[in-house]
Amino acid sequence: MKIYVIMGLYTIALLVMILTRLNGSHSRSQSHHFSQFRNTTRLRNVTNTANSKYKSEHQETYMGMAFPDPTMQSRRYKKTESCPEGLCEYTDDYPMDIIENFLESTPKLKEYFNGLVNNLPDINNRDPFAEEETLCSVTKKTVFPKKALNLNKEEKTIINQGPYKQGIEYDLCGTDGGTCKYTENFPENMQATCKQKYNVRRLMVYNGNDTNRVFDDFRVPSCCVCMIKTTVH
Repeated sequence: MKIYVIMGLYTIALLVMILTRLNGSHSRSQSHHFSQFRNTTRLRNVTNTANSKYKSEHQETYMGMAFPDPTMQSRRYKKTESCPEGLCEYTDDYPMDIIENFLESTPKLKEYFNGLVNNLPDINNRDPFAEEETLCSVTKKTVFPKKALNLNKEEKTIINQGPYKQGIEYDLCGTDGGTCKYTENFPENMQATCKQKYNVRRLMVYNGNDTNRVFDDFRVPSCCVCMIKTTVH
């Protein structure tokens, strides 16, 4: 009888030991899986953060090129409005004091400006008895640019301040490529369109203190003409 009791107790102890080990193994497995899940989640979060950062940077770059923000857009419009035909009359970084000192130190260059302003024709001084009308709608403009691109597409600082003025007068087409006036009186095989014409104007520029390169050539508008093209039917 004692033997059966001892064997029964031994069996129960063995079962308890087995169950204890199984529970410990299961707990460690759960802990391991939880640790893996936590590490995976952490890695996923880091990856998502990196992806989000990349997408954000990529989106900002893309939006900056294709869809500029209102501030950038307004700056571009402002520059376009103040630089008609690429001739900028208003700039924030124009070195006025430096140019003033430069001209004061080179009297020969100052002589160039004598009479330049007075040499500009008065566009309002027309013969009142001369009836003139162009075939294209034009706007007469006179500008004094401070910056522009030369023939090599390089931005140059043009001397235009105080008594040192270099004016450019031109006729700007109302609609470049538009139809000329009175085309209803033209033959049917003729197409008449308005076209903006340009010429080259040499202006004094500021190239640091280099007195050997004080002039540069610029492409500027000149007039608007009606171009006739004959079509063959």
